[in-house]
Amino acid sequence: MAMLTGKELLDNAISVIPNQDSGLRLLLLLWLNHVSTKLSINTIGWSCLEKTDSTLTVVDNQITLPSDFEKLICTKQNSTFFLDANDELSEEEEYTAAGLDRSGNPTRYAIDSEKITFYPAASGTVTLKYIKQPTAIVDSTAATVWPTKFNNVFHRACLDFYYEYDMDIRAAMSYQLDNVEITLLEAWEISKRPLPQVDNTHGYIRGK
Repeated sequence: MAMLTGKELLDNAISVIPNQDSGLRLLLLLWLNHVSTKLSINTIGWSCLEKTDSTLTVVDNQITLPSDFEKLICTKQNSTFFLDANDELSEEEEYTAAGLDRSGNPTRYAIDSEKITFYPAASGTVTLKYIKQPTAIVDSTAATVWPTKFNNVFHRACLDFYYEYDMDIRAAMSYQLDNVEITLLEAWEISKRPLPQVDNTHGYIRGK
């Protein structure tokens, strides 16, 4: 599968932008990496992103997230428990759960920027499967993690950054990726996946 490069994305954007200021390329590169991060946390979990797993020790019902953690796929402990994105507590639910009996195997979890906390409790070691943070996009011919199908999303984002936000990174942080392009990419992603199977243990349909 052909992958995008940082140089290709920058060249394509700059070719249709009239301003050729020397700092434009660097600002657009910073913006491309912000867009890459926004894409990586999309709930669909793009198959092109690198996935890995790690065995971590539970301390006080918590595990510390790896430094390259981006998004949880699942966490499990042999046959004791299996938790995925459907089992995450909201902030309000965690507040309630923290005041209840903290004994027994975990059935839910809460996540912050550094840790995962299990509810009601957990101990020993657990396996964490997760999506890694995408490698930073650089201005070179080195391949990114993004297939060429994502070109339009990045290109549109660069033009919006220039024309709509005057290249102001702080103002553009609220930028939402192009809905039409994302919908097309999600349909393409889903079309590649196997049909979901019924998981009788969890009571809902799970993809293989």
